[in-house]
Amino acid sequence: MREADRRREIARYYLGISPDEISSYVAASFDLWDSLSRYRKELAIGVRWLELGGGMGDLAGGALARGYDVLRTGVEDALLQTGALRHPRLSGRLQRADVFDTKAVDALGARGPFSIVAALGAVLNHARD
Repeated sequence: MREADRRREIARYYLGISPDEISSYVAASFDLWDSLSRYRKELAIGVRWLELGGGMGDLAGGALARGYDVLRTGVEDALLQTGALRHPRLSGRLQRADVFDTKAVDALGARGPFSIVAALGAVLNHARD
């Protein structure tokens, strides 16, 4: 599959389903924010947050609201802009990047270091064939 076709397929899928289907509000046996707060204190972890493939932006928006310095990535501009519309404070904290492209990873690394890297949900399921 050509790279441009793969990106369009990802955008078409995520923009074609309801935000509730890909929301970050998933029942879990632990509270992510409480856990991160504890780890930050115990391990002296900073506030730089890199999110790979941020879906609708809910997790990045939540991190930003809790004081993290967020950079949210995605493979399609349409996905990034949809998340920014849901969470306007993310505007200016978006970067189009494909984590399976070494040049894109190098560009992200140049903006680091990051204390936390989040790649939740199906991000890694979109690897190239």
